[in-house]
Amino acid sequence: MDPEAALLDEKPVQQLDFLRLSLPYVTVLILFVFMASRSSGIDVVTIGSGISILLVIFRQIIIISENQQLLQKYQDKTEQLDVSEQRYKSLFDYHPDAVYSLDVTGRFESANPSSNALFGYEKNELIGLSNSLFIEKDMQLQAAQYLENALRGQPQSYEVPMRSRFGEFHYLSVTNIPIMVRNNIVGIFGIGKDITENKKNEEKIQFLAYHDPLTGLANRRYFGESLKKAVTEAELLNEMFAVMFIDLDHFKEVNDTLGHDIGDELLISVANRITSCMSSNDLVSRQGGDEFTLIMRNVSGLETVAQTADKILSSLKQAHRINDAEIFSPPSIGIAVYPLDASTPMDLMKKADKAMYEVKANGKGHYQFSKETI
Repeated sequence: MDPEAALLDEKPVQQLDFLRLSLPYVTVLILFVFMASRSSGIDVVTIGSGISILLVIFRQIIIISENQQLLQKYQDKTEQLDVSEQRYKSLFDYHPDAVYSLDVTGRFESANPSSNALFGYEKNELIGLSNSLFIEKDMQLQAAQYLENALRGQPQSYEVPMRSRFGEFHYLSVTNIPIMVRNNIVGIFGIGKDITENKKNEEKIQFLAYHDPLTGLANRRYFGESLKKAVTEAELLNEMFAVMFIDLDHFKEVNDTLGHDIGDELLISVANRITSCMSSNDLVSRQGGDEFTLIMRNVSGLETVAQTADKILSSLKQAHRINDAEIFSPPSIGIAVYPLDASTPMDLMKKADKAMYEVKANGKGHYQFSKETI
């Protein structure tokens, strides 16, 4: 509203209040003037009555002034409260994240439009529903503990997976704050930020840090860490495991004659064939180029390792059909066994690498154990 228009509307109200409040005292003054005019002279009664009336009027004027000040303060406080409420409502309604309040049992008491959109409900449909309805089952107990902590007066921040009314998966970063009323906790304010895309990006970064982007196999870094772990576990459990080093024969010719795109398709095909020959407990990795390394865990003996090597050799000797062309690129495989050949990751890799190069020097297309094994 225009401030000048507000002042014009306010003046008649103030004038009306002044006339209403002053009317009784004007009436008393008129009565006193009438009594004085009818009196034969100014006597003690007239003077006393006049003084009493003046004192009463003065006292009432003071009271009216104080009441007006109190009323003005009340109006100011009411206006401040209204402005504060509107500010809070704006923050609540227009916040881009889900903002809501829960009662002490974890049921929704209020929810902003972002909450409704996130959880898949229309306005006010969330009210009365339990927040646990949306949390993934394996996280419900932990999420309930976070709420318990908040109800004890401890603000909580955590991440939780949830699903909307329509089954859409989201990952939320949640902040819970206790609602205090007269020193009692009567509920919880919650803010839920959708970090699903951030989580996906983190997972991609994590995957790329430990996997080969072309084949999806473990990369050199992942293999090195896994080999260290395999040595530690095998030493504790007194187990045997094998390391294989695979290098493709004629891969350079494929790249040079058919192009890198075909070479990449060949590497993907090789990766899939090797993986199909291994068990779920084994690890297949790409070291780079056309080199692959394997860890066969908890083998019962050299015969088991030889059987797997034969299986890989037989699979990779078969033609790879890529773009209607048959491509042959058999492998040379070197094998080292823990603890027969070496007891450290570095020495195992050296022995397997050396055995692979001996295969290449002796006709290629087969496998060989490290000489210390035989």
